Amino acid sequence: MAATQKEDRRVLDAAELELVEQTRRTDIGNLGDDDLAGLITQLRGRRDWARSVSSQRRIEFRTKGRGSQDSHGDEESRRKLSAFSRALSRANRERSRRSERAAKQSAPAAASTAAEAKPRPAKRTRSAPRAAEAAT
Repeated sequence: MAATQKEDRRVLDAAELELVEQTRRTDIGNLGDDDLAGLITQLRGRRDWARSVSSQRRIEFRTKGRGSQDSHGDEESRRKLSAFSRALSRANRERSRRSERAAKQSAPAAASTAAEAKPRPAKRTRSAPRAAEAAT
């Protein structure tokens, strides 16, 4: 895990690194739900940008041939894409964890209000209707 953080520091600039660092376990818990949603939006935009740059560089690399010196640039853009993808995955997992936790907390309350609102059927006793059926 430390090797990827070290790699992230080497590949990303300061603003990108700050976004990625916010998704680490120690920092992501301190974010509110709105901040987390904004972070996910920003990370998705950066990931998509890195994906398009990486794709464009791969195309350039193929058209220029195998002897091109731009292969290092393509590797760097792939590493950026990987860093943003990992960060986005962590942020999405945190969002789903929070929504599951909220659903679990609201489920017992919803069940109790549903049970209170639901009319209970009257108890059936062994009285005249069954006795009449048995007599026939």
